[in-house]
Amino acid sequence: MSVVYVVQEFRRYHCPECDGAYSRKASGGSFGFVCNRCGHEYNEGVLKTSDLSAASAYGDLEVLIKSNNIGIALQPLVASLKHSLKDYGDDDYILTVGDPVAIGLVSVIAAQANRGRVTFLRWDRQTRAYIKLKVEI
Repeated sequence: MSVVYVVQEFRRYHCPECDGAYSRKASGGSFGFVCNRCGHEYNEGVLKTSDLSAASAYGDLEVLIKSNNIGIALQPLVASLKHSLKDYGDDDYILTVGDPVAIGLVSVIAAQANRGRVTFLRWDRQTRAYIKLKVEI
């Protein structure tokens, strides 16, 4: 079975009232969210996250980096990614969400594991579907 490697945990929240995007805002010492479109404020538990389930049509989803901050000491991260991607092959995909540096690292490591061949999934807003992009380096 194919695997869709999600580069980083996806944490984009949407307003339950108007489906607008939220930005993180400190409120009263704790973190809450405010809608960029309508101004509603909510705690994190109330908000729905963006859905990546359409990518599961391509294979089992596996999140490579579960934190939202990759830090500056990258060697431990590189070692972890090499271990996670050691079986990356032609039937697998990279879902490019997260920190650009993390996406770059995952791309390079996946290419090394598969003789320079990587397939990406990119979201197309117009068709509201994923597009496969095959690259051979």
